[in-house]
Amino acid sequence: MKKHVVVVDDDAVFGDILCSGLGKSGFITSKFESVQVFTEFLGALATQSPSSKPVDLFIVDYHLDTPDITGLDLCRRIKAQGQYPVIMLTGVDNVDTTVACLYAGAEQYVVKPYSLDELVARIHVVLKSWARAISRPAKNCSRPIPRSWSPSPNYFLFFKRCAPK
Repeated sequence: MKKHVVVVDDDAVFGDILCSGLGKSGFITSKFESVQVFTEFLGALATQSPSSKPVDLFIVDYHLDTPDITGLDLCRRIKAQGQYPVIMLTGVDNVDTTVACLYAGAEQYVVKPYSLDELVARIHVVLKSWARAISRPAKNCSRPIPRSWSPSPNYFLFFKRCAPK
């Protein structure tokens, strides 16, 4: 059965090229260029039963054409809606942004430009690991921040995390 990948990218041309490449690689794709339309889709997705699972994976661009919402915010919203894997795409190649995206819940972080073959391989790896995780009983799933990691001063511009309980 073909997997459904949702692409959120405000660049219409890039989104079309990505969806076309993923389609040729055997995926069903949906594309959203507007954050508002995607947010409405996400709200509708939350009302569906978990067993229907109409989406298998989200690919979200970090930089969107909205001043107040980034791909990082959308990643958090996706994770708040349910059990969906997220791969972040971006042209920003710095450690702070990568770490912020991963701690927001993204399973992978891919820097543009990238090879479609590499992205497809990463999609398969993420889907395979999610399939394994779903088939096993849940354990303590909290991911503490390693004590050896210390953020740069710019880190908190990208990511605000809740204080430890």
